[in-house]
Amino acid sequence: MQNSVQITDIASGIRTQVAQGHLLELMDDAYLNRRTALDWSI
Repeated sequence: MQNSVQITDIASGIRTQVAQGHLLELMDDAYLNRRTALDWSI
């Protein structure tokens, strides 16, 4: 069974379940397409 993460869209209040692997792909895409002005350091 794959872990899933619950995400809430704050603007619309919609909740959705996203597989953890898919979430990591989305984060990778967001990182690759990031604006240079954003600070991704943690």
